[in-house]
Amino acid sequence: MDQKSKNVRKNENGFVSKQECSRIRILVCDTNEESCCEVSALLCQSSYQVTSIWAATATEVLNALNCHGPKTDIILAQVELVMENGAEILRYIMHHKDLQHIPVIILSTREQVSVCINGLRLGAADYLLKPLQPKQLSNLWMYIRNKQVLEGGLPACSSRRNESVMMR
Repeated sequence: MDQKSKNVRKNENGFVSKQECSRIRILVCDTNEESCCEVSALLCQSSYQVTSIWAATATEVLNALNCHGPKTDIILAQVELVMENGAEILRYIMHHKDLQHIPVIILSTREQVSVCINGLRLGAADYLLKPLQPKQLSNLWMYIRNKQVLEGGLPACSSRRNESVMMR
């Protein structure tokens, strides 16, 4: 089991504890300083480890990704940053060997949903609409769990259920 597989574990009730959430590292990329601070504060309240990048250009985001990306579990990025210039940054993440395993979640407003849908087609894991709610962010650990299931690193159902299926 690799280090990423150890990051997310559900308890017997199917929930991840705050202590376990605190192992999940999230990189927030936003062009707006205030928005970046708000999102980071909400993530910290949900006990995630947060690195925030307030960036104005694609070059600043690429530098941050090269520095912090390989140590990141989830990337939350504002739609303008990941989708500008023909989705240059999203394509970079999806094709970079050290980053392509990281789920990218696009932060957007309602007016930008069509751009987000294009981002999903290019490999983004999901998008979230601003203003963000704490409940949305408290479940971000599921993106890591889902990715591990899809990659075959974790079973899709609990071991008890697997045992009962095998006994039939």
